[in-house]
Order: sequence, then C-alpha cells, then structure tokens
Amino acid sequence: MTFTKNEDELEKNFPDDIKVKNPEVEPVFRFCKDKELYIDNKVSQTEKEEMIKDLLIFIDIENVKKIKPCFSSRFKQKAEADEAAEAIRRDEAAKAAKAARIVEANRAAKAAEHQKLADAVKKAREDENDKFIKVAAAAKAEAEIAEKNRVAEAEKAAAAAEAAKIALESRDAEVSKANAAVQIAEDARAKAIQDAAEAEAKRKAEAAEAAEAAENARAAKAALEERLREKENAYEAYKKKMEEEKSCSIL
Repeated sequence: MTFTKNEDELEKNFPDDIKVKNPEVEPVFRFCKDKELYIDNKVSQTEKEEMIKDLLIFIDIENVKKIKPCFSSRFKQKAEADEAAEAIRRDEAAKAAKAARIVEANRAAKAAEHQKLADAVKKAREDENDKFIKVAAAAKAEAEIAEKNRVAEAEKAAAAAEAAKIALESRDAEVSKANAAVQIAEDARAKAIQDAAEAEAKRKAEAAEAAEAAENARAAKAALEERLREKENAYEAYKKKMEEEKSCSIL
C-alpha cells in the first residue's frame, strides 16, 4: 500500500473482495476503519511533512466529530483499556457495597417477615391444592369427554370398515358375475366358431358330392346321347339298306 499512487491503482492492487481472497489483510482494514490516507514518498521532504501535517489535522477533525475516535494508537488504546478497567473496578466495588447493604437489610427484615412469609406459603399451598383439585377435575372431565369421542370415532370407524367390507364383497360378487358372463360369451363365441367351421365343412362336402353327382349325370347324359346317335345311325343305315333292298326287288 505504501507505493500505491492513486485510487485506481489501489483498486487494482487491493480490490473490494480482497478481504475474502486474502483474509490476512483484514486486521489492517479493520484498524483503518476503511479510511486510507496517502503520502507520496517520491516528493521532497518538505512536501512529505506538509502531507503528514494535513493527515494529522484530518485525524483530529474526524476524532472531534466522533464520540469514539476513528483513529487511535495502541498506546492510546491501552490507556483507554486501563481507564475502562479502573472504572469497571470502581463500579463493581460500588455494586458490591450496595449489595452488602441490601443483604444486611434483607437479613434484618427476614426475621420480621418470617411468620408472614410462612403464612403466605401456607396460603399459597392451600391455593395450589385447590387449584390442583380444580385442574384435576377439569382434566378428568376432559379425559372422559375425549374417551367418549374416541369410542364414538372407533364405532364410526368400525361401521365404515364394515361398510367397506360389504362394498368389497359386493364388488367381488359383481366381478365374479362379470367374469362368468365373459366366460359364457367366450364359450358361445367358440361354439359359434366351431359350428361355423363344421357347417362350412359340411357345405364343402355337399358341394363336392353335388359336383360329383353333376359330373356323373353329365357323363351319363353324354353316354346316352352317344347311344342315341349310334341307334339313329344304325336306323338310318337300316332304312338305307331297306330302301336299297326294296329297289332291287322291284326290278
């Protein structure tokens, strides 16, 4: 800091967060109370003395403004600490003397107030007993009410549990019915598929038989037609032969 030329260079060498990054400089800043005064060591001795004079005048002005000076040396701090310790010692001595007087006064008054204190204690105990009896009675009444409420709540809970059980059983029954209906539907669908398959197989067999019968009928018809044609041809040959024979016999 001695060779810092100006505030810009100070900020460069000692930034605001230097206390975080370099905690060892914290005591310096705490002692200076965030106030820095500068002396240019490069100037002449006369100018330095003027700077020191201005610095001391500034310190005196600032100290006058404050109840507690902003600047002090370790010697002044020690003197102030000694004065404070002496003041504390005198204050403690005065307090001790006052306490002794109070103790003596209390001792003298204690004998006179003993019976009064005993009566007060007795009355306080009686009041405490009465209060305890009342509090116990109130607590007992509250406990009885709480027990009644607990029993009522337990009964409500039991009823709710029973209703839930009934609802669950009813739900299970409905689920069983639904499952049975689904099974019946599945069985019916399977049977329908099986019946359809059997009907299709039967239809195919009947169609095959009908096709075979039709083919047989067609073949029989063709054979019959063939025989008819043969008979017609034979008849025509016969007629032709008879015509020829008739023609020969006339001649």
